Amino acid sequence: ARQIFTEIGRTIAHMHNVTAAWTPPSGFARHAWDFDGFFGANPNWGRFETSPFLDGPRRELVLRAREKAVRALLTYERSARNFGIIHADLVRENVLVHDGAIRIIDFDDCGHGWHMYDLAVALYQNRDEAIYPLIEDALLKGYRQERELTARDIAALPLFSALRAFAFLGWVQSRVEGDITREVGLRMSAIAADVVIAYLHGE
Repeated sequence: ARQIFTEIGRTIAHMHNVTAAWTPPSGFARHAWDFDGFFGANPNWGRFETSPFLDGPRRELVLRAREKAVRALLTYERSARNFGIIHADLVRENVLVHDGAIRIIDFDDCGHGWHMYDLAVALYQNRDEAIYPLIEDALLKGYRQERELTARDIAALPLFSALRAFAFLGWVQSRVEGDITREVGLRMSAIAADVVIAYLHGE
């Protein structure tokens, strides 16, 4: 597992190095995973505030976590060093491993965003794994073999994990009965809510 996640981290960093050095052609346009992409009037994956899957007490905690994330993101550094073209959906299904080689697929959600968001997404599904500390350490070490990460970047990982969870809450409530069942929507929303509540409590 360590070797695989180290290689995934290196691959993500290489992708960021390539996009940072790339000059987009005239007319190139993609959406942005920036402040508006998460918290604007029309977030990329939909609004979560109206989700039917958040009960009263949990909704209150999620909204408090939103306030904390909004404050943090409004003051977070945005520069060529840490913001550029990202994949934005590095879930397990989009990271293929063959003979130790990593291949990234499905660039539908690719756009402008913080590099740390790609790392947070890559870690999101692994949070409950017993070896999660090893996975996170290997991914970050692999990334750092190809591209710099500051202490502040790493300290922001809980924030970007929460941003992924907010995006999921919006995605779920806008697609239930279409792409997913209500049961799956409820389960995914509960997981996402737990992530943002953990962020609220500084865990």
